[in-house]
Amino acid sequence: MTDAVLYNSMAYALTRDGKYATRSASFVRSWFLSDSKGMNPNMNYAQIHRGPGGQKGDLTGVLDLRHMCKIVVSLLILRQTQASAWSSIDDTSFNKWATQYISWLTTSQIAQGAENAVNNHGSFFTTQLAALQIAVGDTTAAHDTIQHYFESPKGFVGQIAKNGDQPLESERTRPAHYRTFNLMAAVMNAQIGSYVGYSQGWTAKSTQGGTITSALSFLLSSPANGNEDDDIFPLFMPTIAMIASTSNLPLSGKTRKGYAKRLRDVSHGTYDQQPWFLYEQPLPNRGSQVMDNNSDVMAVVLLVTLGSYIF
Repeated sequence: MTDAVLYNSMAYALTRDGKYATRSASFVRSWFLSDSKGMNPNMNYAQIHRGPGGQKGDLTGVLDLRHMCKIVVSLLILRQTQASAWSSIDDTSFNKWATQYISWLTTSQIAQGAENAVNNHGSFFTTQLAALQIAVGDTTAAHDTIQHYFESPKGFVGQIAKNGDQPLESERTRPAHYRTFNLMAAVMNAQIGSYVGYSQGWTAKSTQGGTITSALSFLLSSPANGNEDDDIFPLFMPTIAMIASTSNLPLSGKTRKGYAKRLRDVSHGTYDQQPWFLYEQPLPNRGSQVMDNNSDVMAVVLLVTLGSYIF
């Protein structure tokens, strides 16, 4: 659903064909705003534990809304392009829903368990909270949320080893998957931080001296186990692309081209056909440049870099 919302919003911004905005707005209304079938602004029953102890959700269920950043990016596009399909009433209703959900995220026992998890659950908690704070116009709170993640021992500071390993992810049954998963969240949080004026996340160091780039280097040098390869590629490629294309890291041209070569290798030369290639720019593409000065295209690029896409 989140992909459908995002890509229809992008298509509208690029073509100004109203059918795409109508689809995107319709999906958001049905999922969040419908009186009869809309989602309640909480995750009280996500990944529920059944049995005589009570029907309760789990902190791991908060992760199920990690794609919320796609919804937020889509709404930013609809707002900026002044799409008639997304009305002021829709916007007010969504902001009300988001404000209630933010309250649940910041006060409920279940959500606080996710926030305090020193692994991908805590990382993606940050992603969705900061994105929603942007959606309701509270960029100061979003800034503080991202800063807390990158500077707290329960966040990025406690996640990356000196050699770039992520010990709490490596102990899982699918270590390559979970290392990629958590790095993806960290990179998204760095990107959101850049959007709200906190670019330090890109170069932040853990207690042991680990960074986003050292975590990526560890991933690139550590083979996946068994059938993990196919599983991690959809996560792996956009994460590399975002790191390779950001201007917030002091990467050499050689390093960026090396990342692009890795993308070509793992995608069998098709990475420039992926939707995220549009907005992860500048990114080398066999020596060609994909972007031009089309203002609509650039507007999409600037907006989508907030929440990126990908998952």
